[in-house]
Amino acid sequence: MTAEQALAAERNVYPEPRELRLQFVGSGSEYFRIWIVNLFLSILTLGIYSAWAKVRREQYFHRNTLLDGSGFDYHGNPKAILKGRVIAVGMVVILSLVGEWAPDYYFPALLLCVLLIPWLLVRSFIFRARNTSFRGLHFDFLGTYKGLCKACLCYTLLLIALLWAMTYSYEMMYGDANRANNRQAAIENSAQDAEFAAIKANPELRKKLADDPDFKEKFVKEMNQKFTTSMNRATVDAGTPWLLRICATWVGVLLLLPVLVHAFQRFRFEHLAFGASRFHIQYRLQSLYGICLLGIWPLVAISCCFALLVLNITLFTAFMIDFSPSISKSSVMFLMSMFFILVAFAWFVTPAYFKALVSNLAWNSASLDRHRFVSDQTYWGITGITLSNWLLILLTLGLYWPWAKVRMAVYRARHAAIRVKGNLDDFLAGAEDEKNATGEELADIFGLDVAL
Repeated sequence: MTAEQALAAERNVYPEPRELRLQFVGSGSEYFRIWIVNLFLSILTLGIYSAWAKVRREQYFHRNTLLDGSGFDYHGNPKAILKGRVIAVGMVVILSLVGEWAPDYYFPALLLCVLLIPWLLVRSFIFRARNTSFRGLHFDFLGTYKGLCKACLCYTLLLIALLWAMTYSYEMMYGDANRANNRQAAIENSAQDAEFAAIKANPELRKKLADDPDFKEKFVKEMNQKFTTSMNRATVDAGTPWLLRICATWVGVLLLLPVLVHAFQRFRFEHLAFGASRFHIQYRLQSLYGICLLGIWPLVAISCCFALLVLNITLFTAFMIDFSPSISKSSVMFLMSMFFILVAFAWFVTPAYFKALVSNLAWNSASLDRHRFVSDQTYWGITGITLSNWLLILLTLGLYWPWAKVRMAVYRARHAAIRVKGNLDDFLAGAEDEKNATGEELADIFGLDVAL
């Protein structure tokens, strides 16, 4: 067979790929009825019913997400979900009690939890995959605790060490600044006492202060400004070295996070299976850094300004008022309010950016057998939905929540697709035959889910 004949034969077996878009056909009013009953029963049972509520919610969203006219399905066991949540909540409670009653053992307890979390995550991935199906064929997750630890544990421990160093630096910065402030206050008080003694010994200056109110006001203001400036300078001098350490730690965290996300995504995708076919993902770490550099700079810039402001907010106010008498306190408060609004906006917008573009990066480089995936979410699209959803939730005192969830599900489905090469039904039938031939049991007796 010639090369041309082989290529023609391959084209006959695998025709040109066709794109199948996902659809979400649910509505906010339908989900509202499920949501309000779930909320009422969860409150009534002190949260116990939340596991059953999750199953109803997942079934609604899975069954209303269609691919090629067929919906997905969810078969989770509420008891397994409740068991996972009890374990997760128990870990948090124990960690809090250790931090409160035995602070010296908090870090070892935290390290133990870090070693246990990969096991919980793997069990959760297995549970969720094996209880999700499409046209009767179940997904599967083949990852292990050892594999997740090998992929992510070193990066996670390093991230925890950096965060601990950052917390320690914050404490030391404030401690050193307070001690320097107290020392400088003692020095300034002694200098002020000496200055008052000099005033008492100077009859002419004492008489001028008594007879001229304007001179007295100016004299007192100059003394107070001198005292405040000296105190602020002592605070800044003491806090600056620690602030530089905090900034360096932040840089380390920001450089490490993409590495951790990349390793975690590869682990999840490479061990996910549908029938007997495994998912594969291929994208370079540099691509993730590119997204981070584009998306993180507004948050980093505002957060650094926020750190400087938190360092001594009274210092900021004192400088603004003392050195710019024309600026009133109301103007300072307005500027500070605008600053906090910018911080809040950055915290809302930046996660939406990452969720959209990191999802695009992962799914556009993912494949299942000879089929590929498409994700084309846009920054402004998902950001607009996120901000408008939160605004409507606030205006309706939370009642808009079901419609917000449905809007986001519709958007994500509309911007996701699979490029099928060949016939999807043939692929599903073949995958089901291969899966049945392996004799693997889908039900997992010891399955649990820690996700909310």
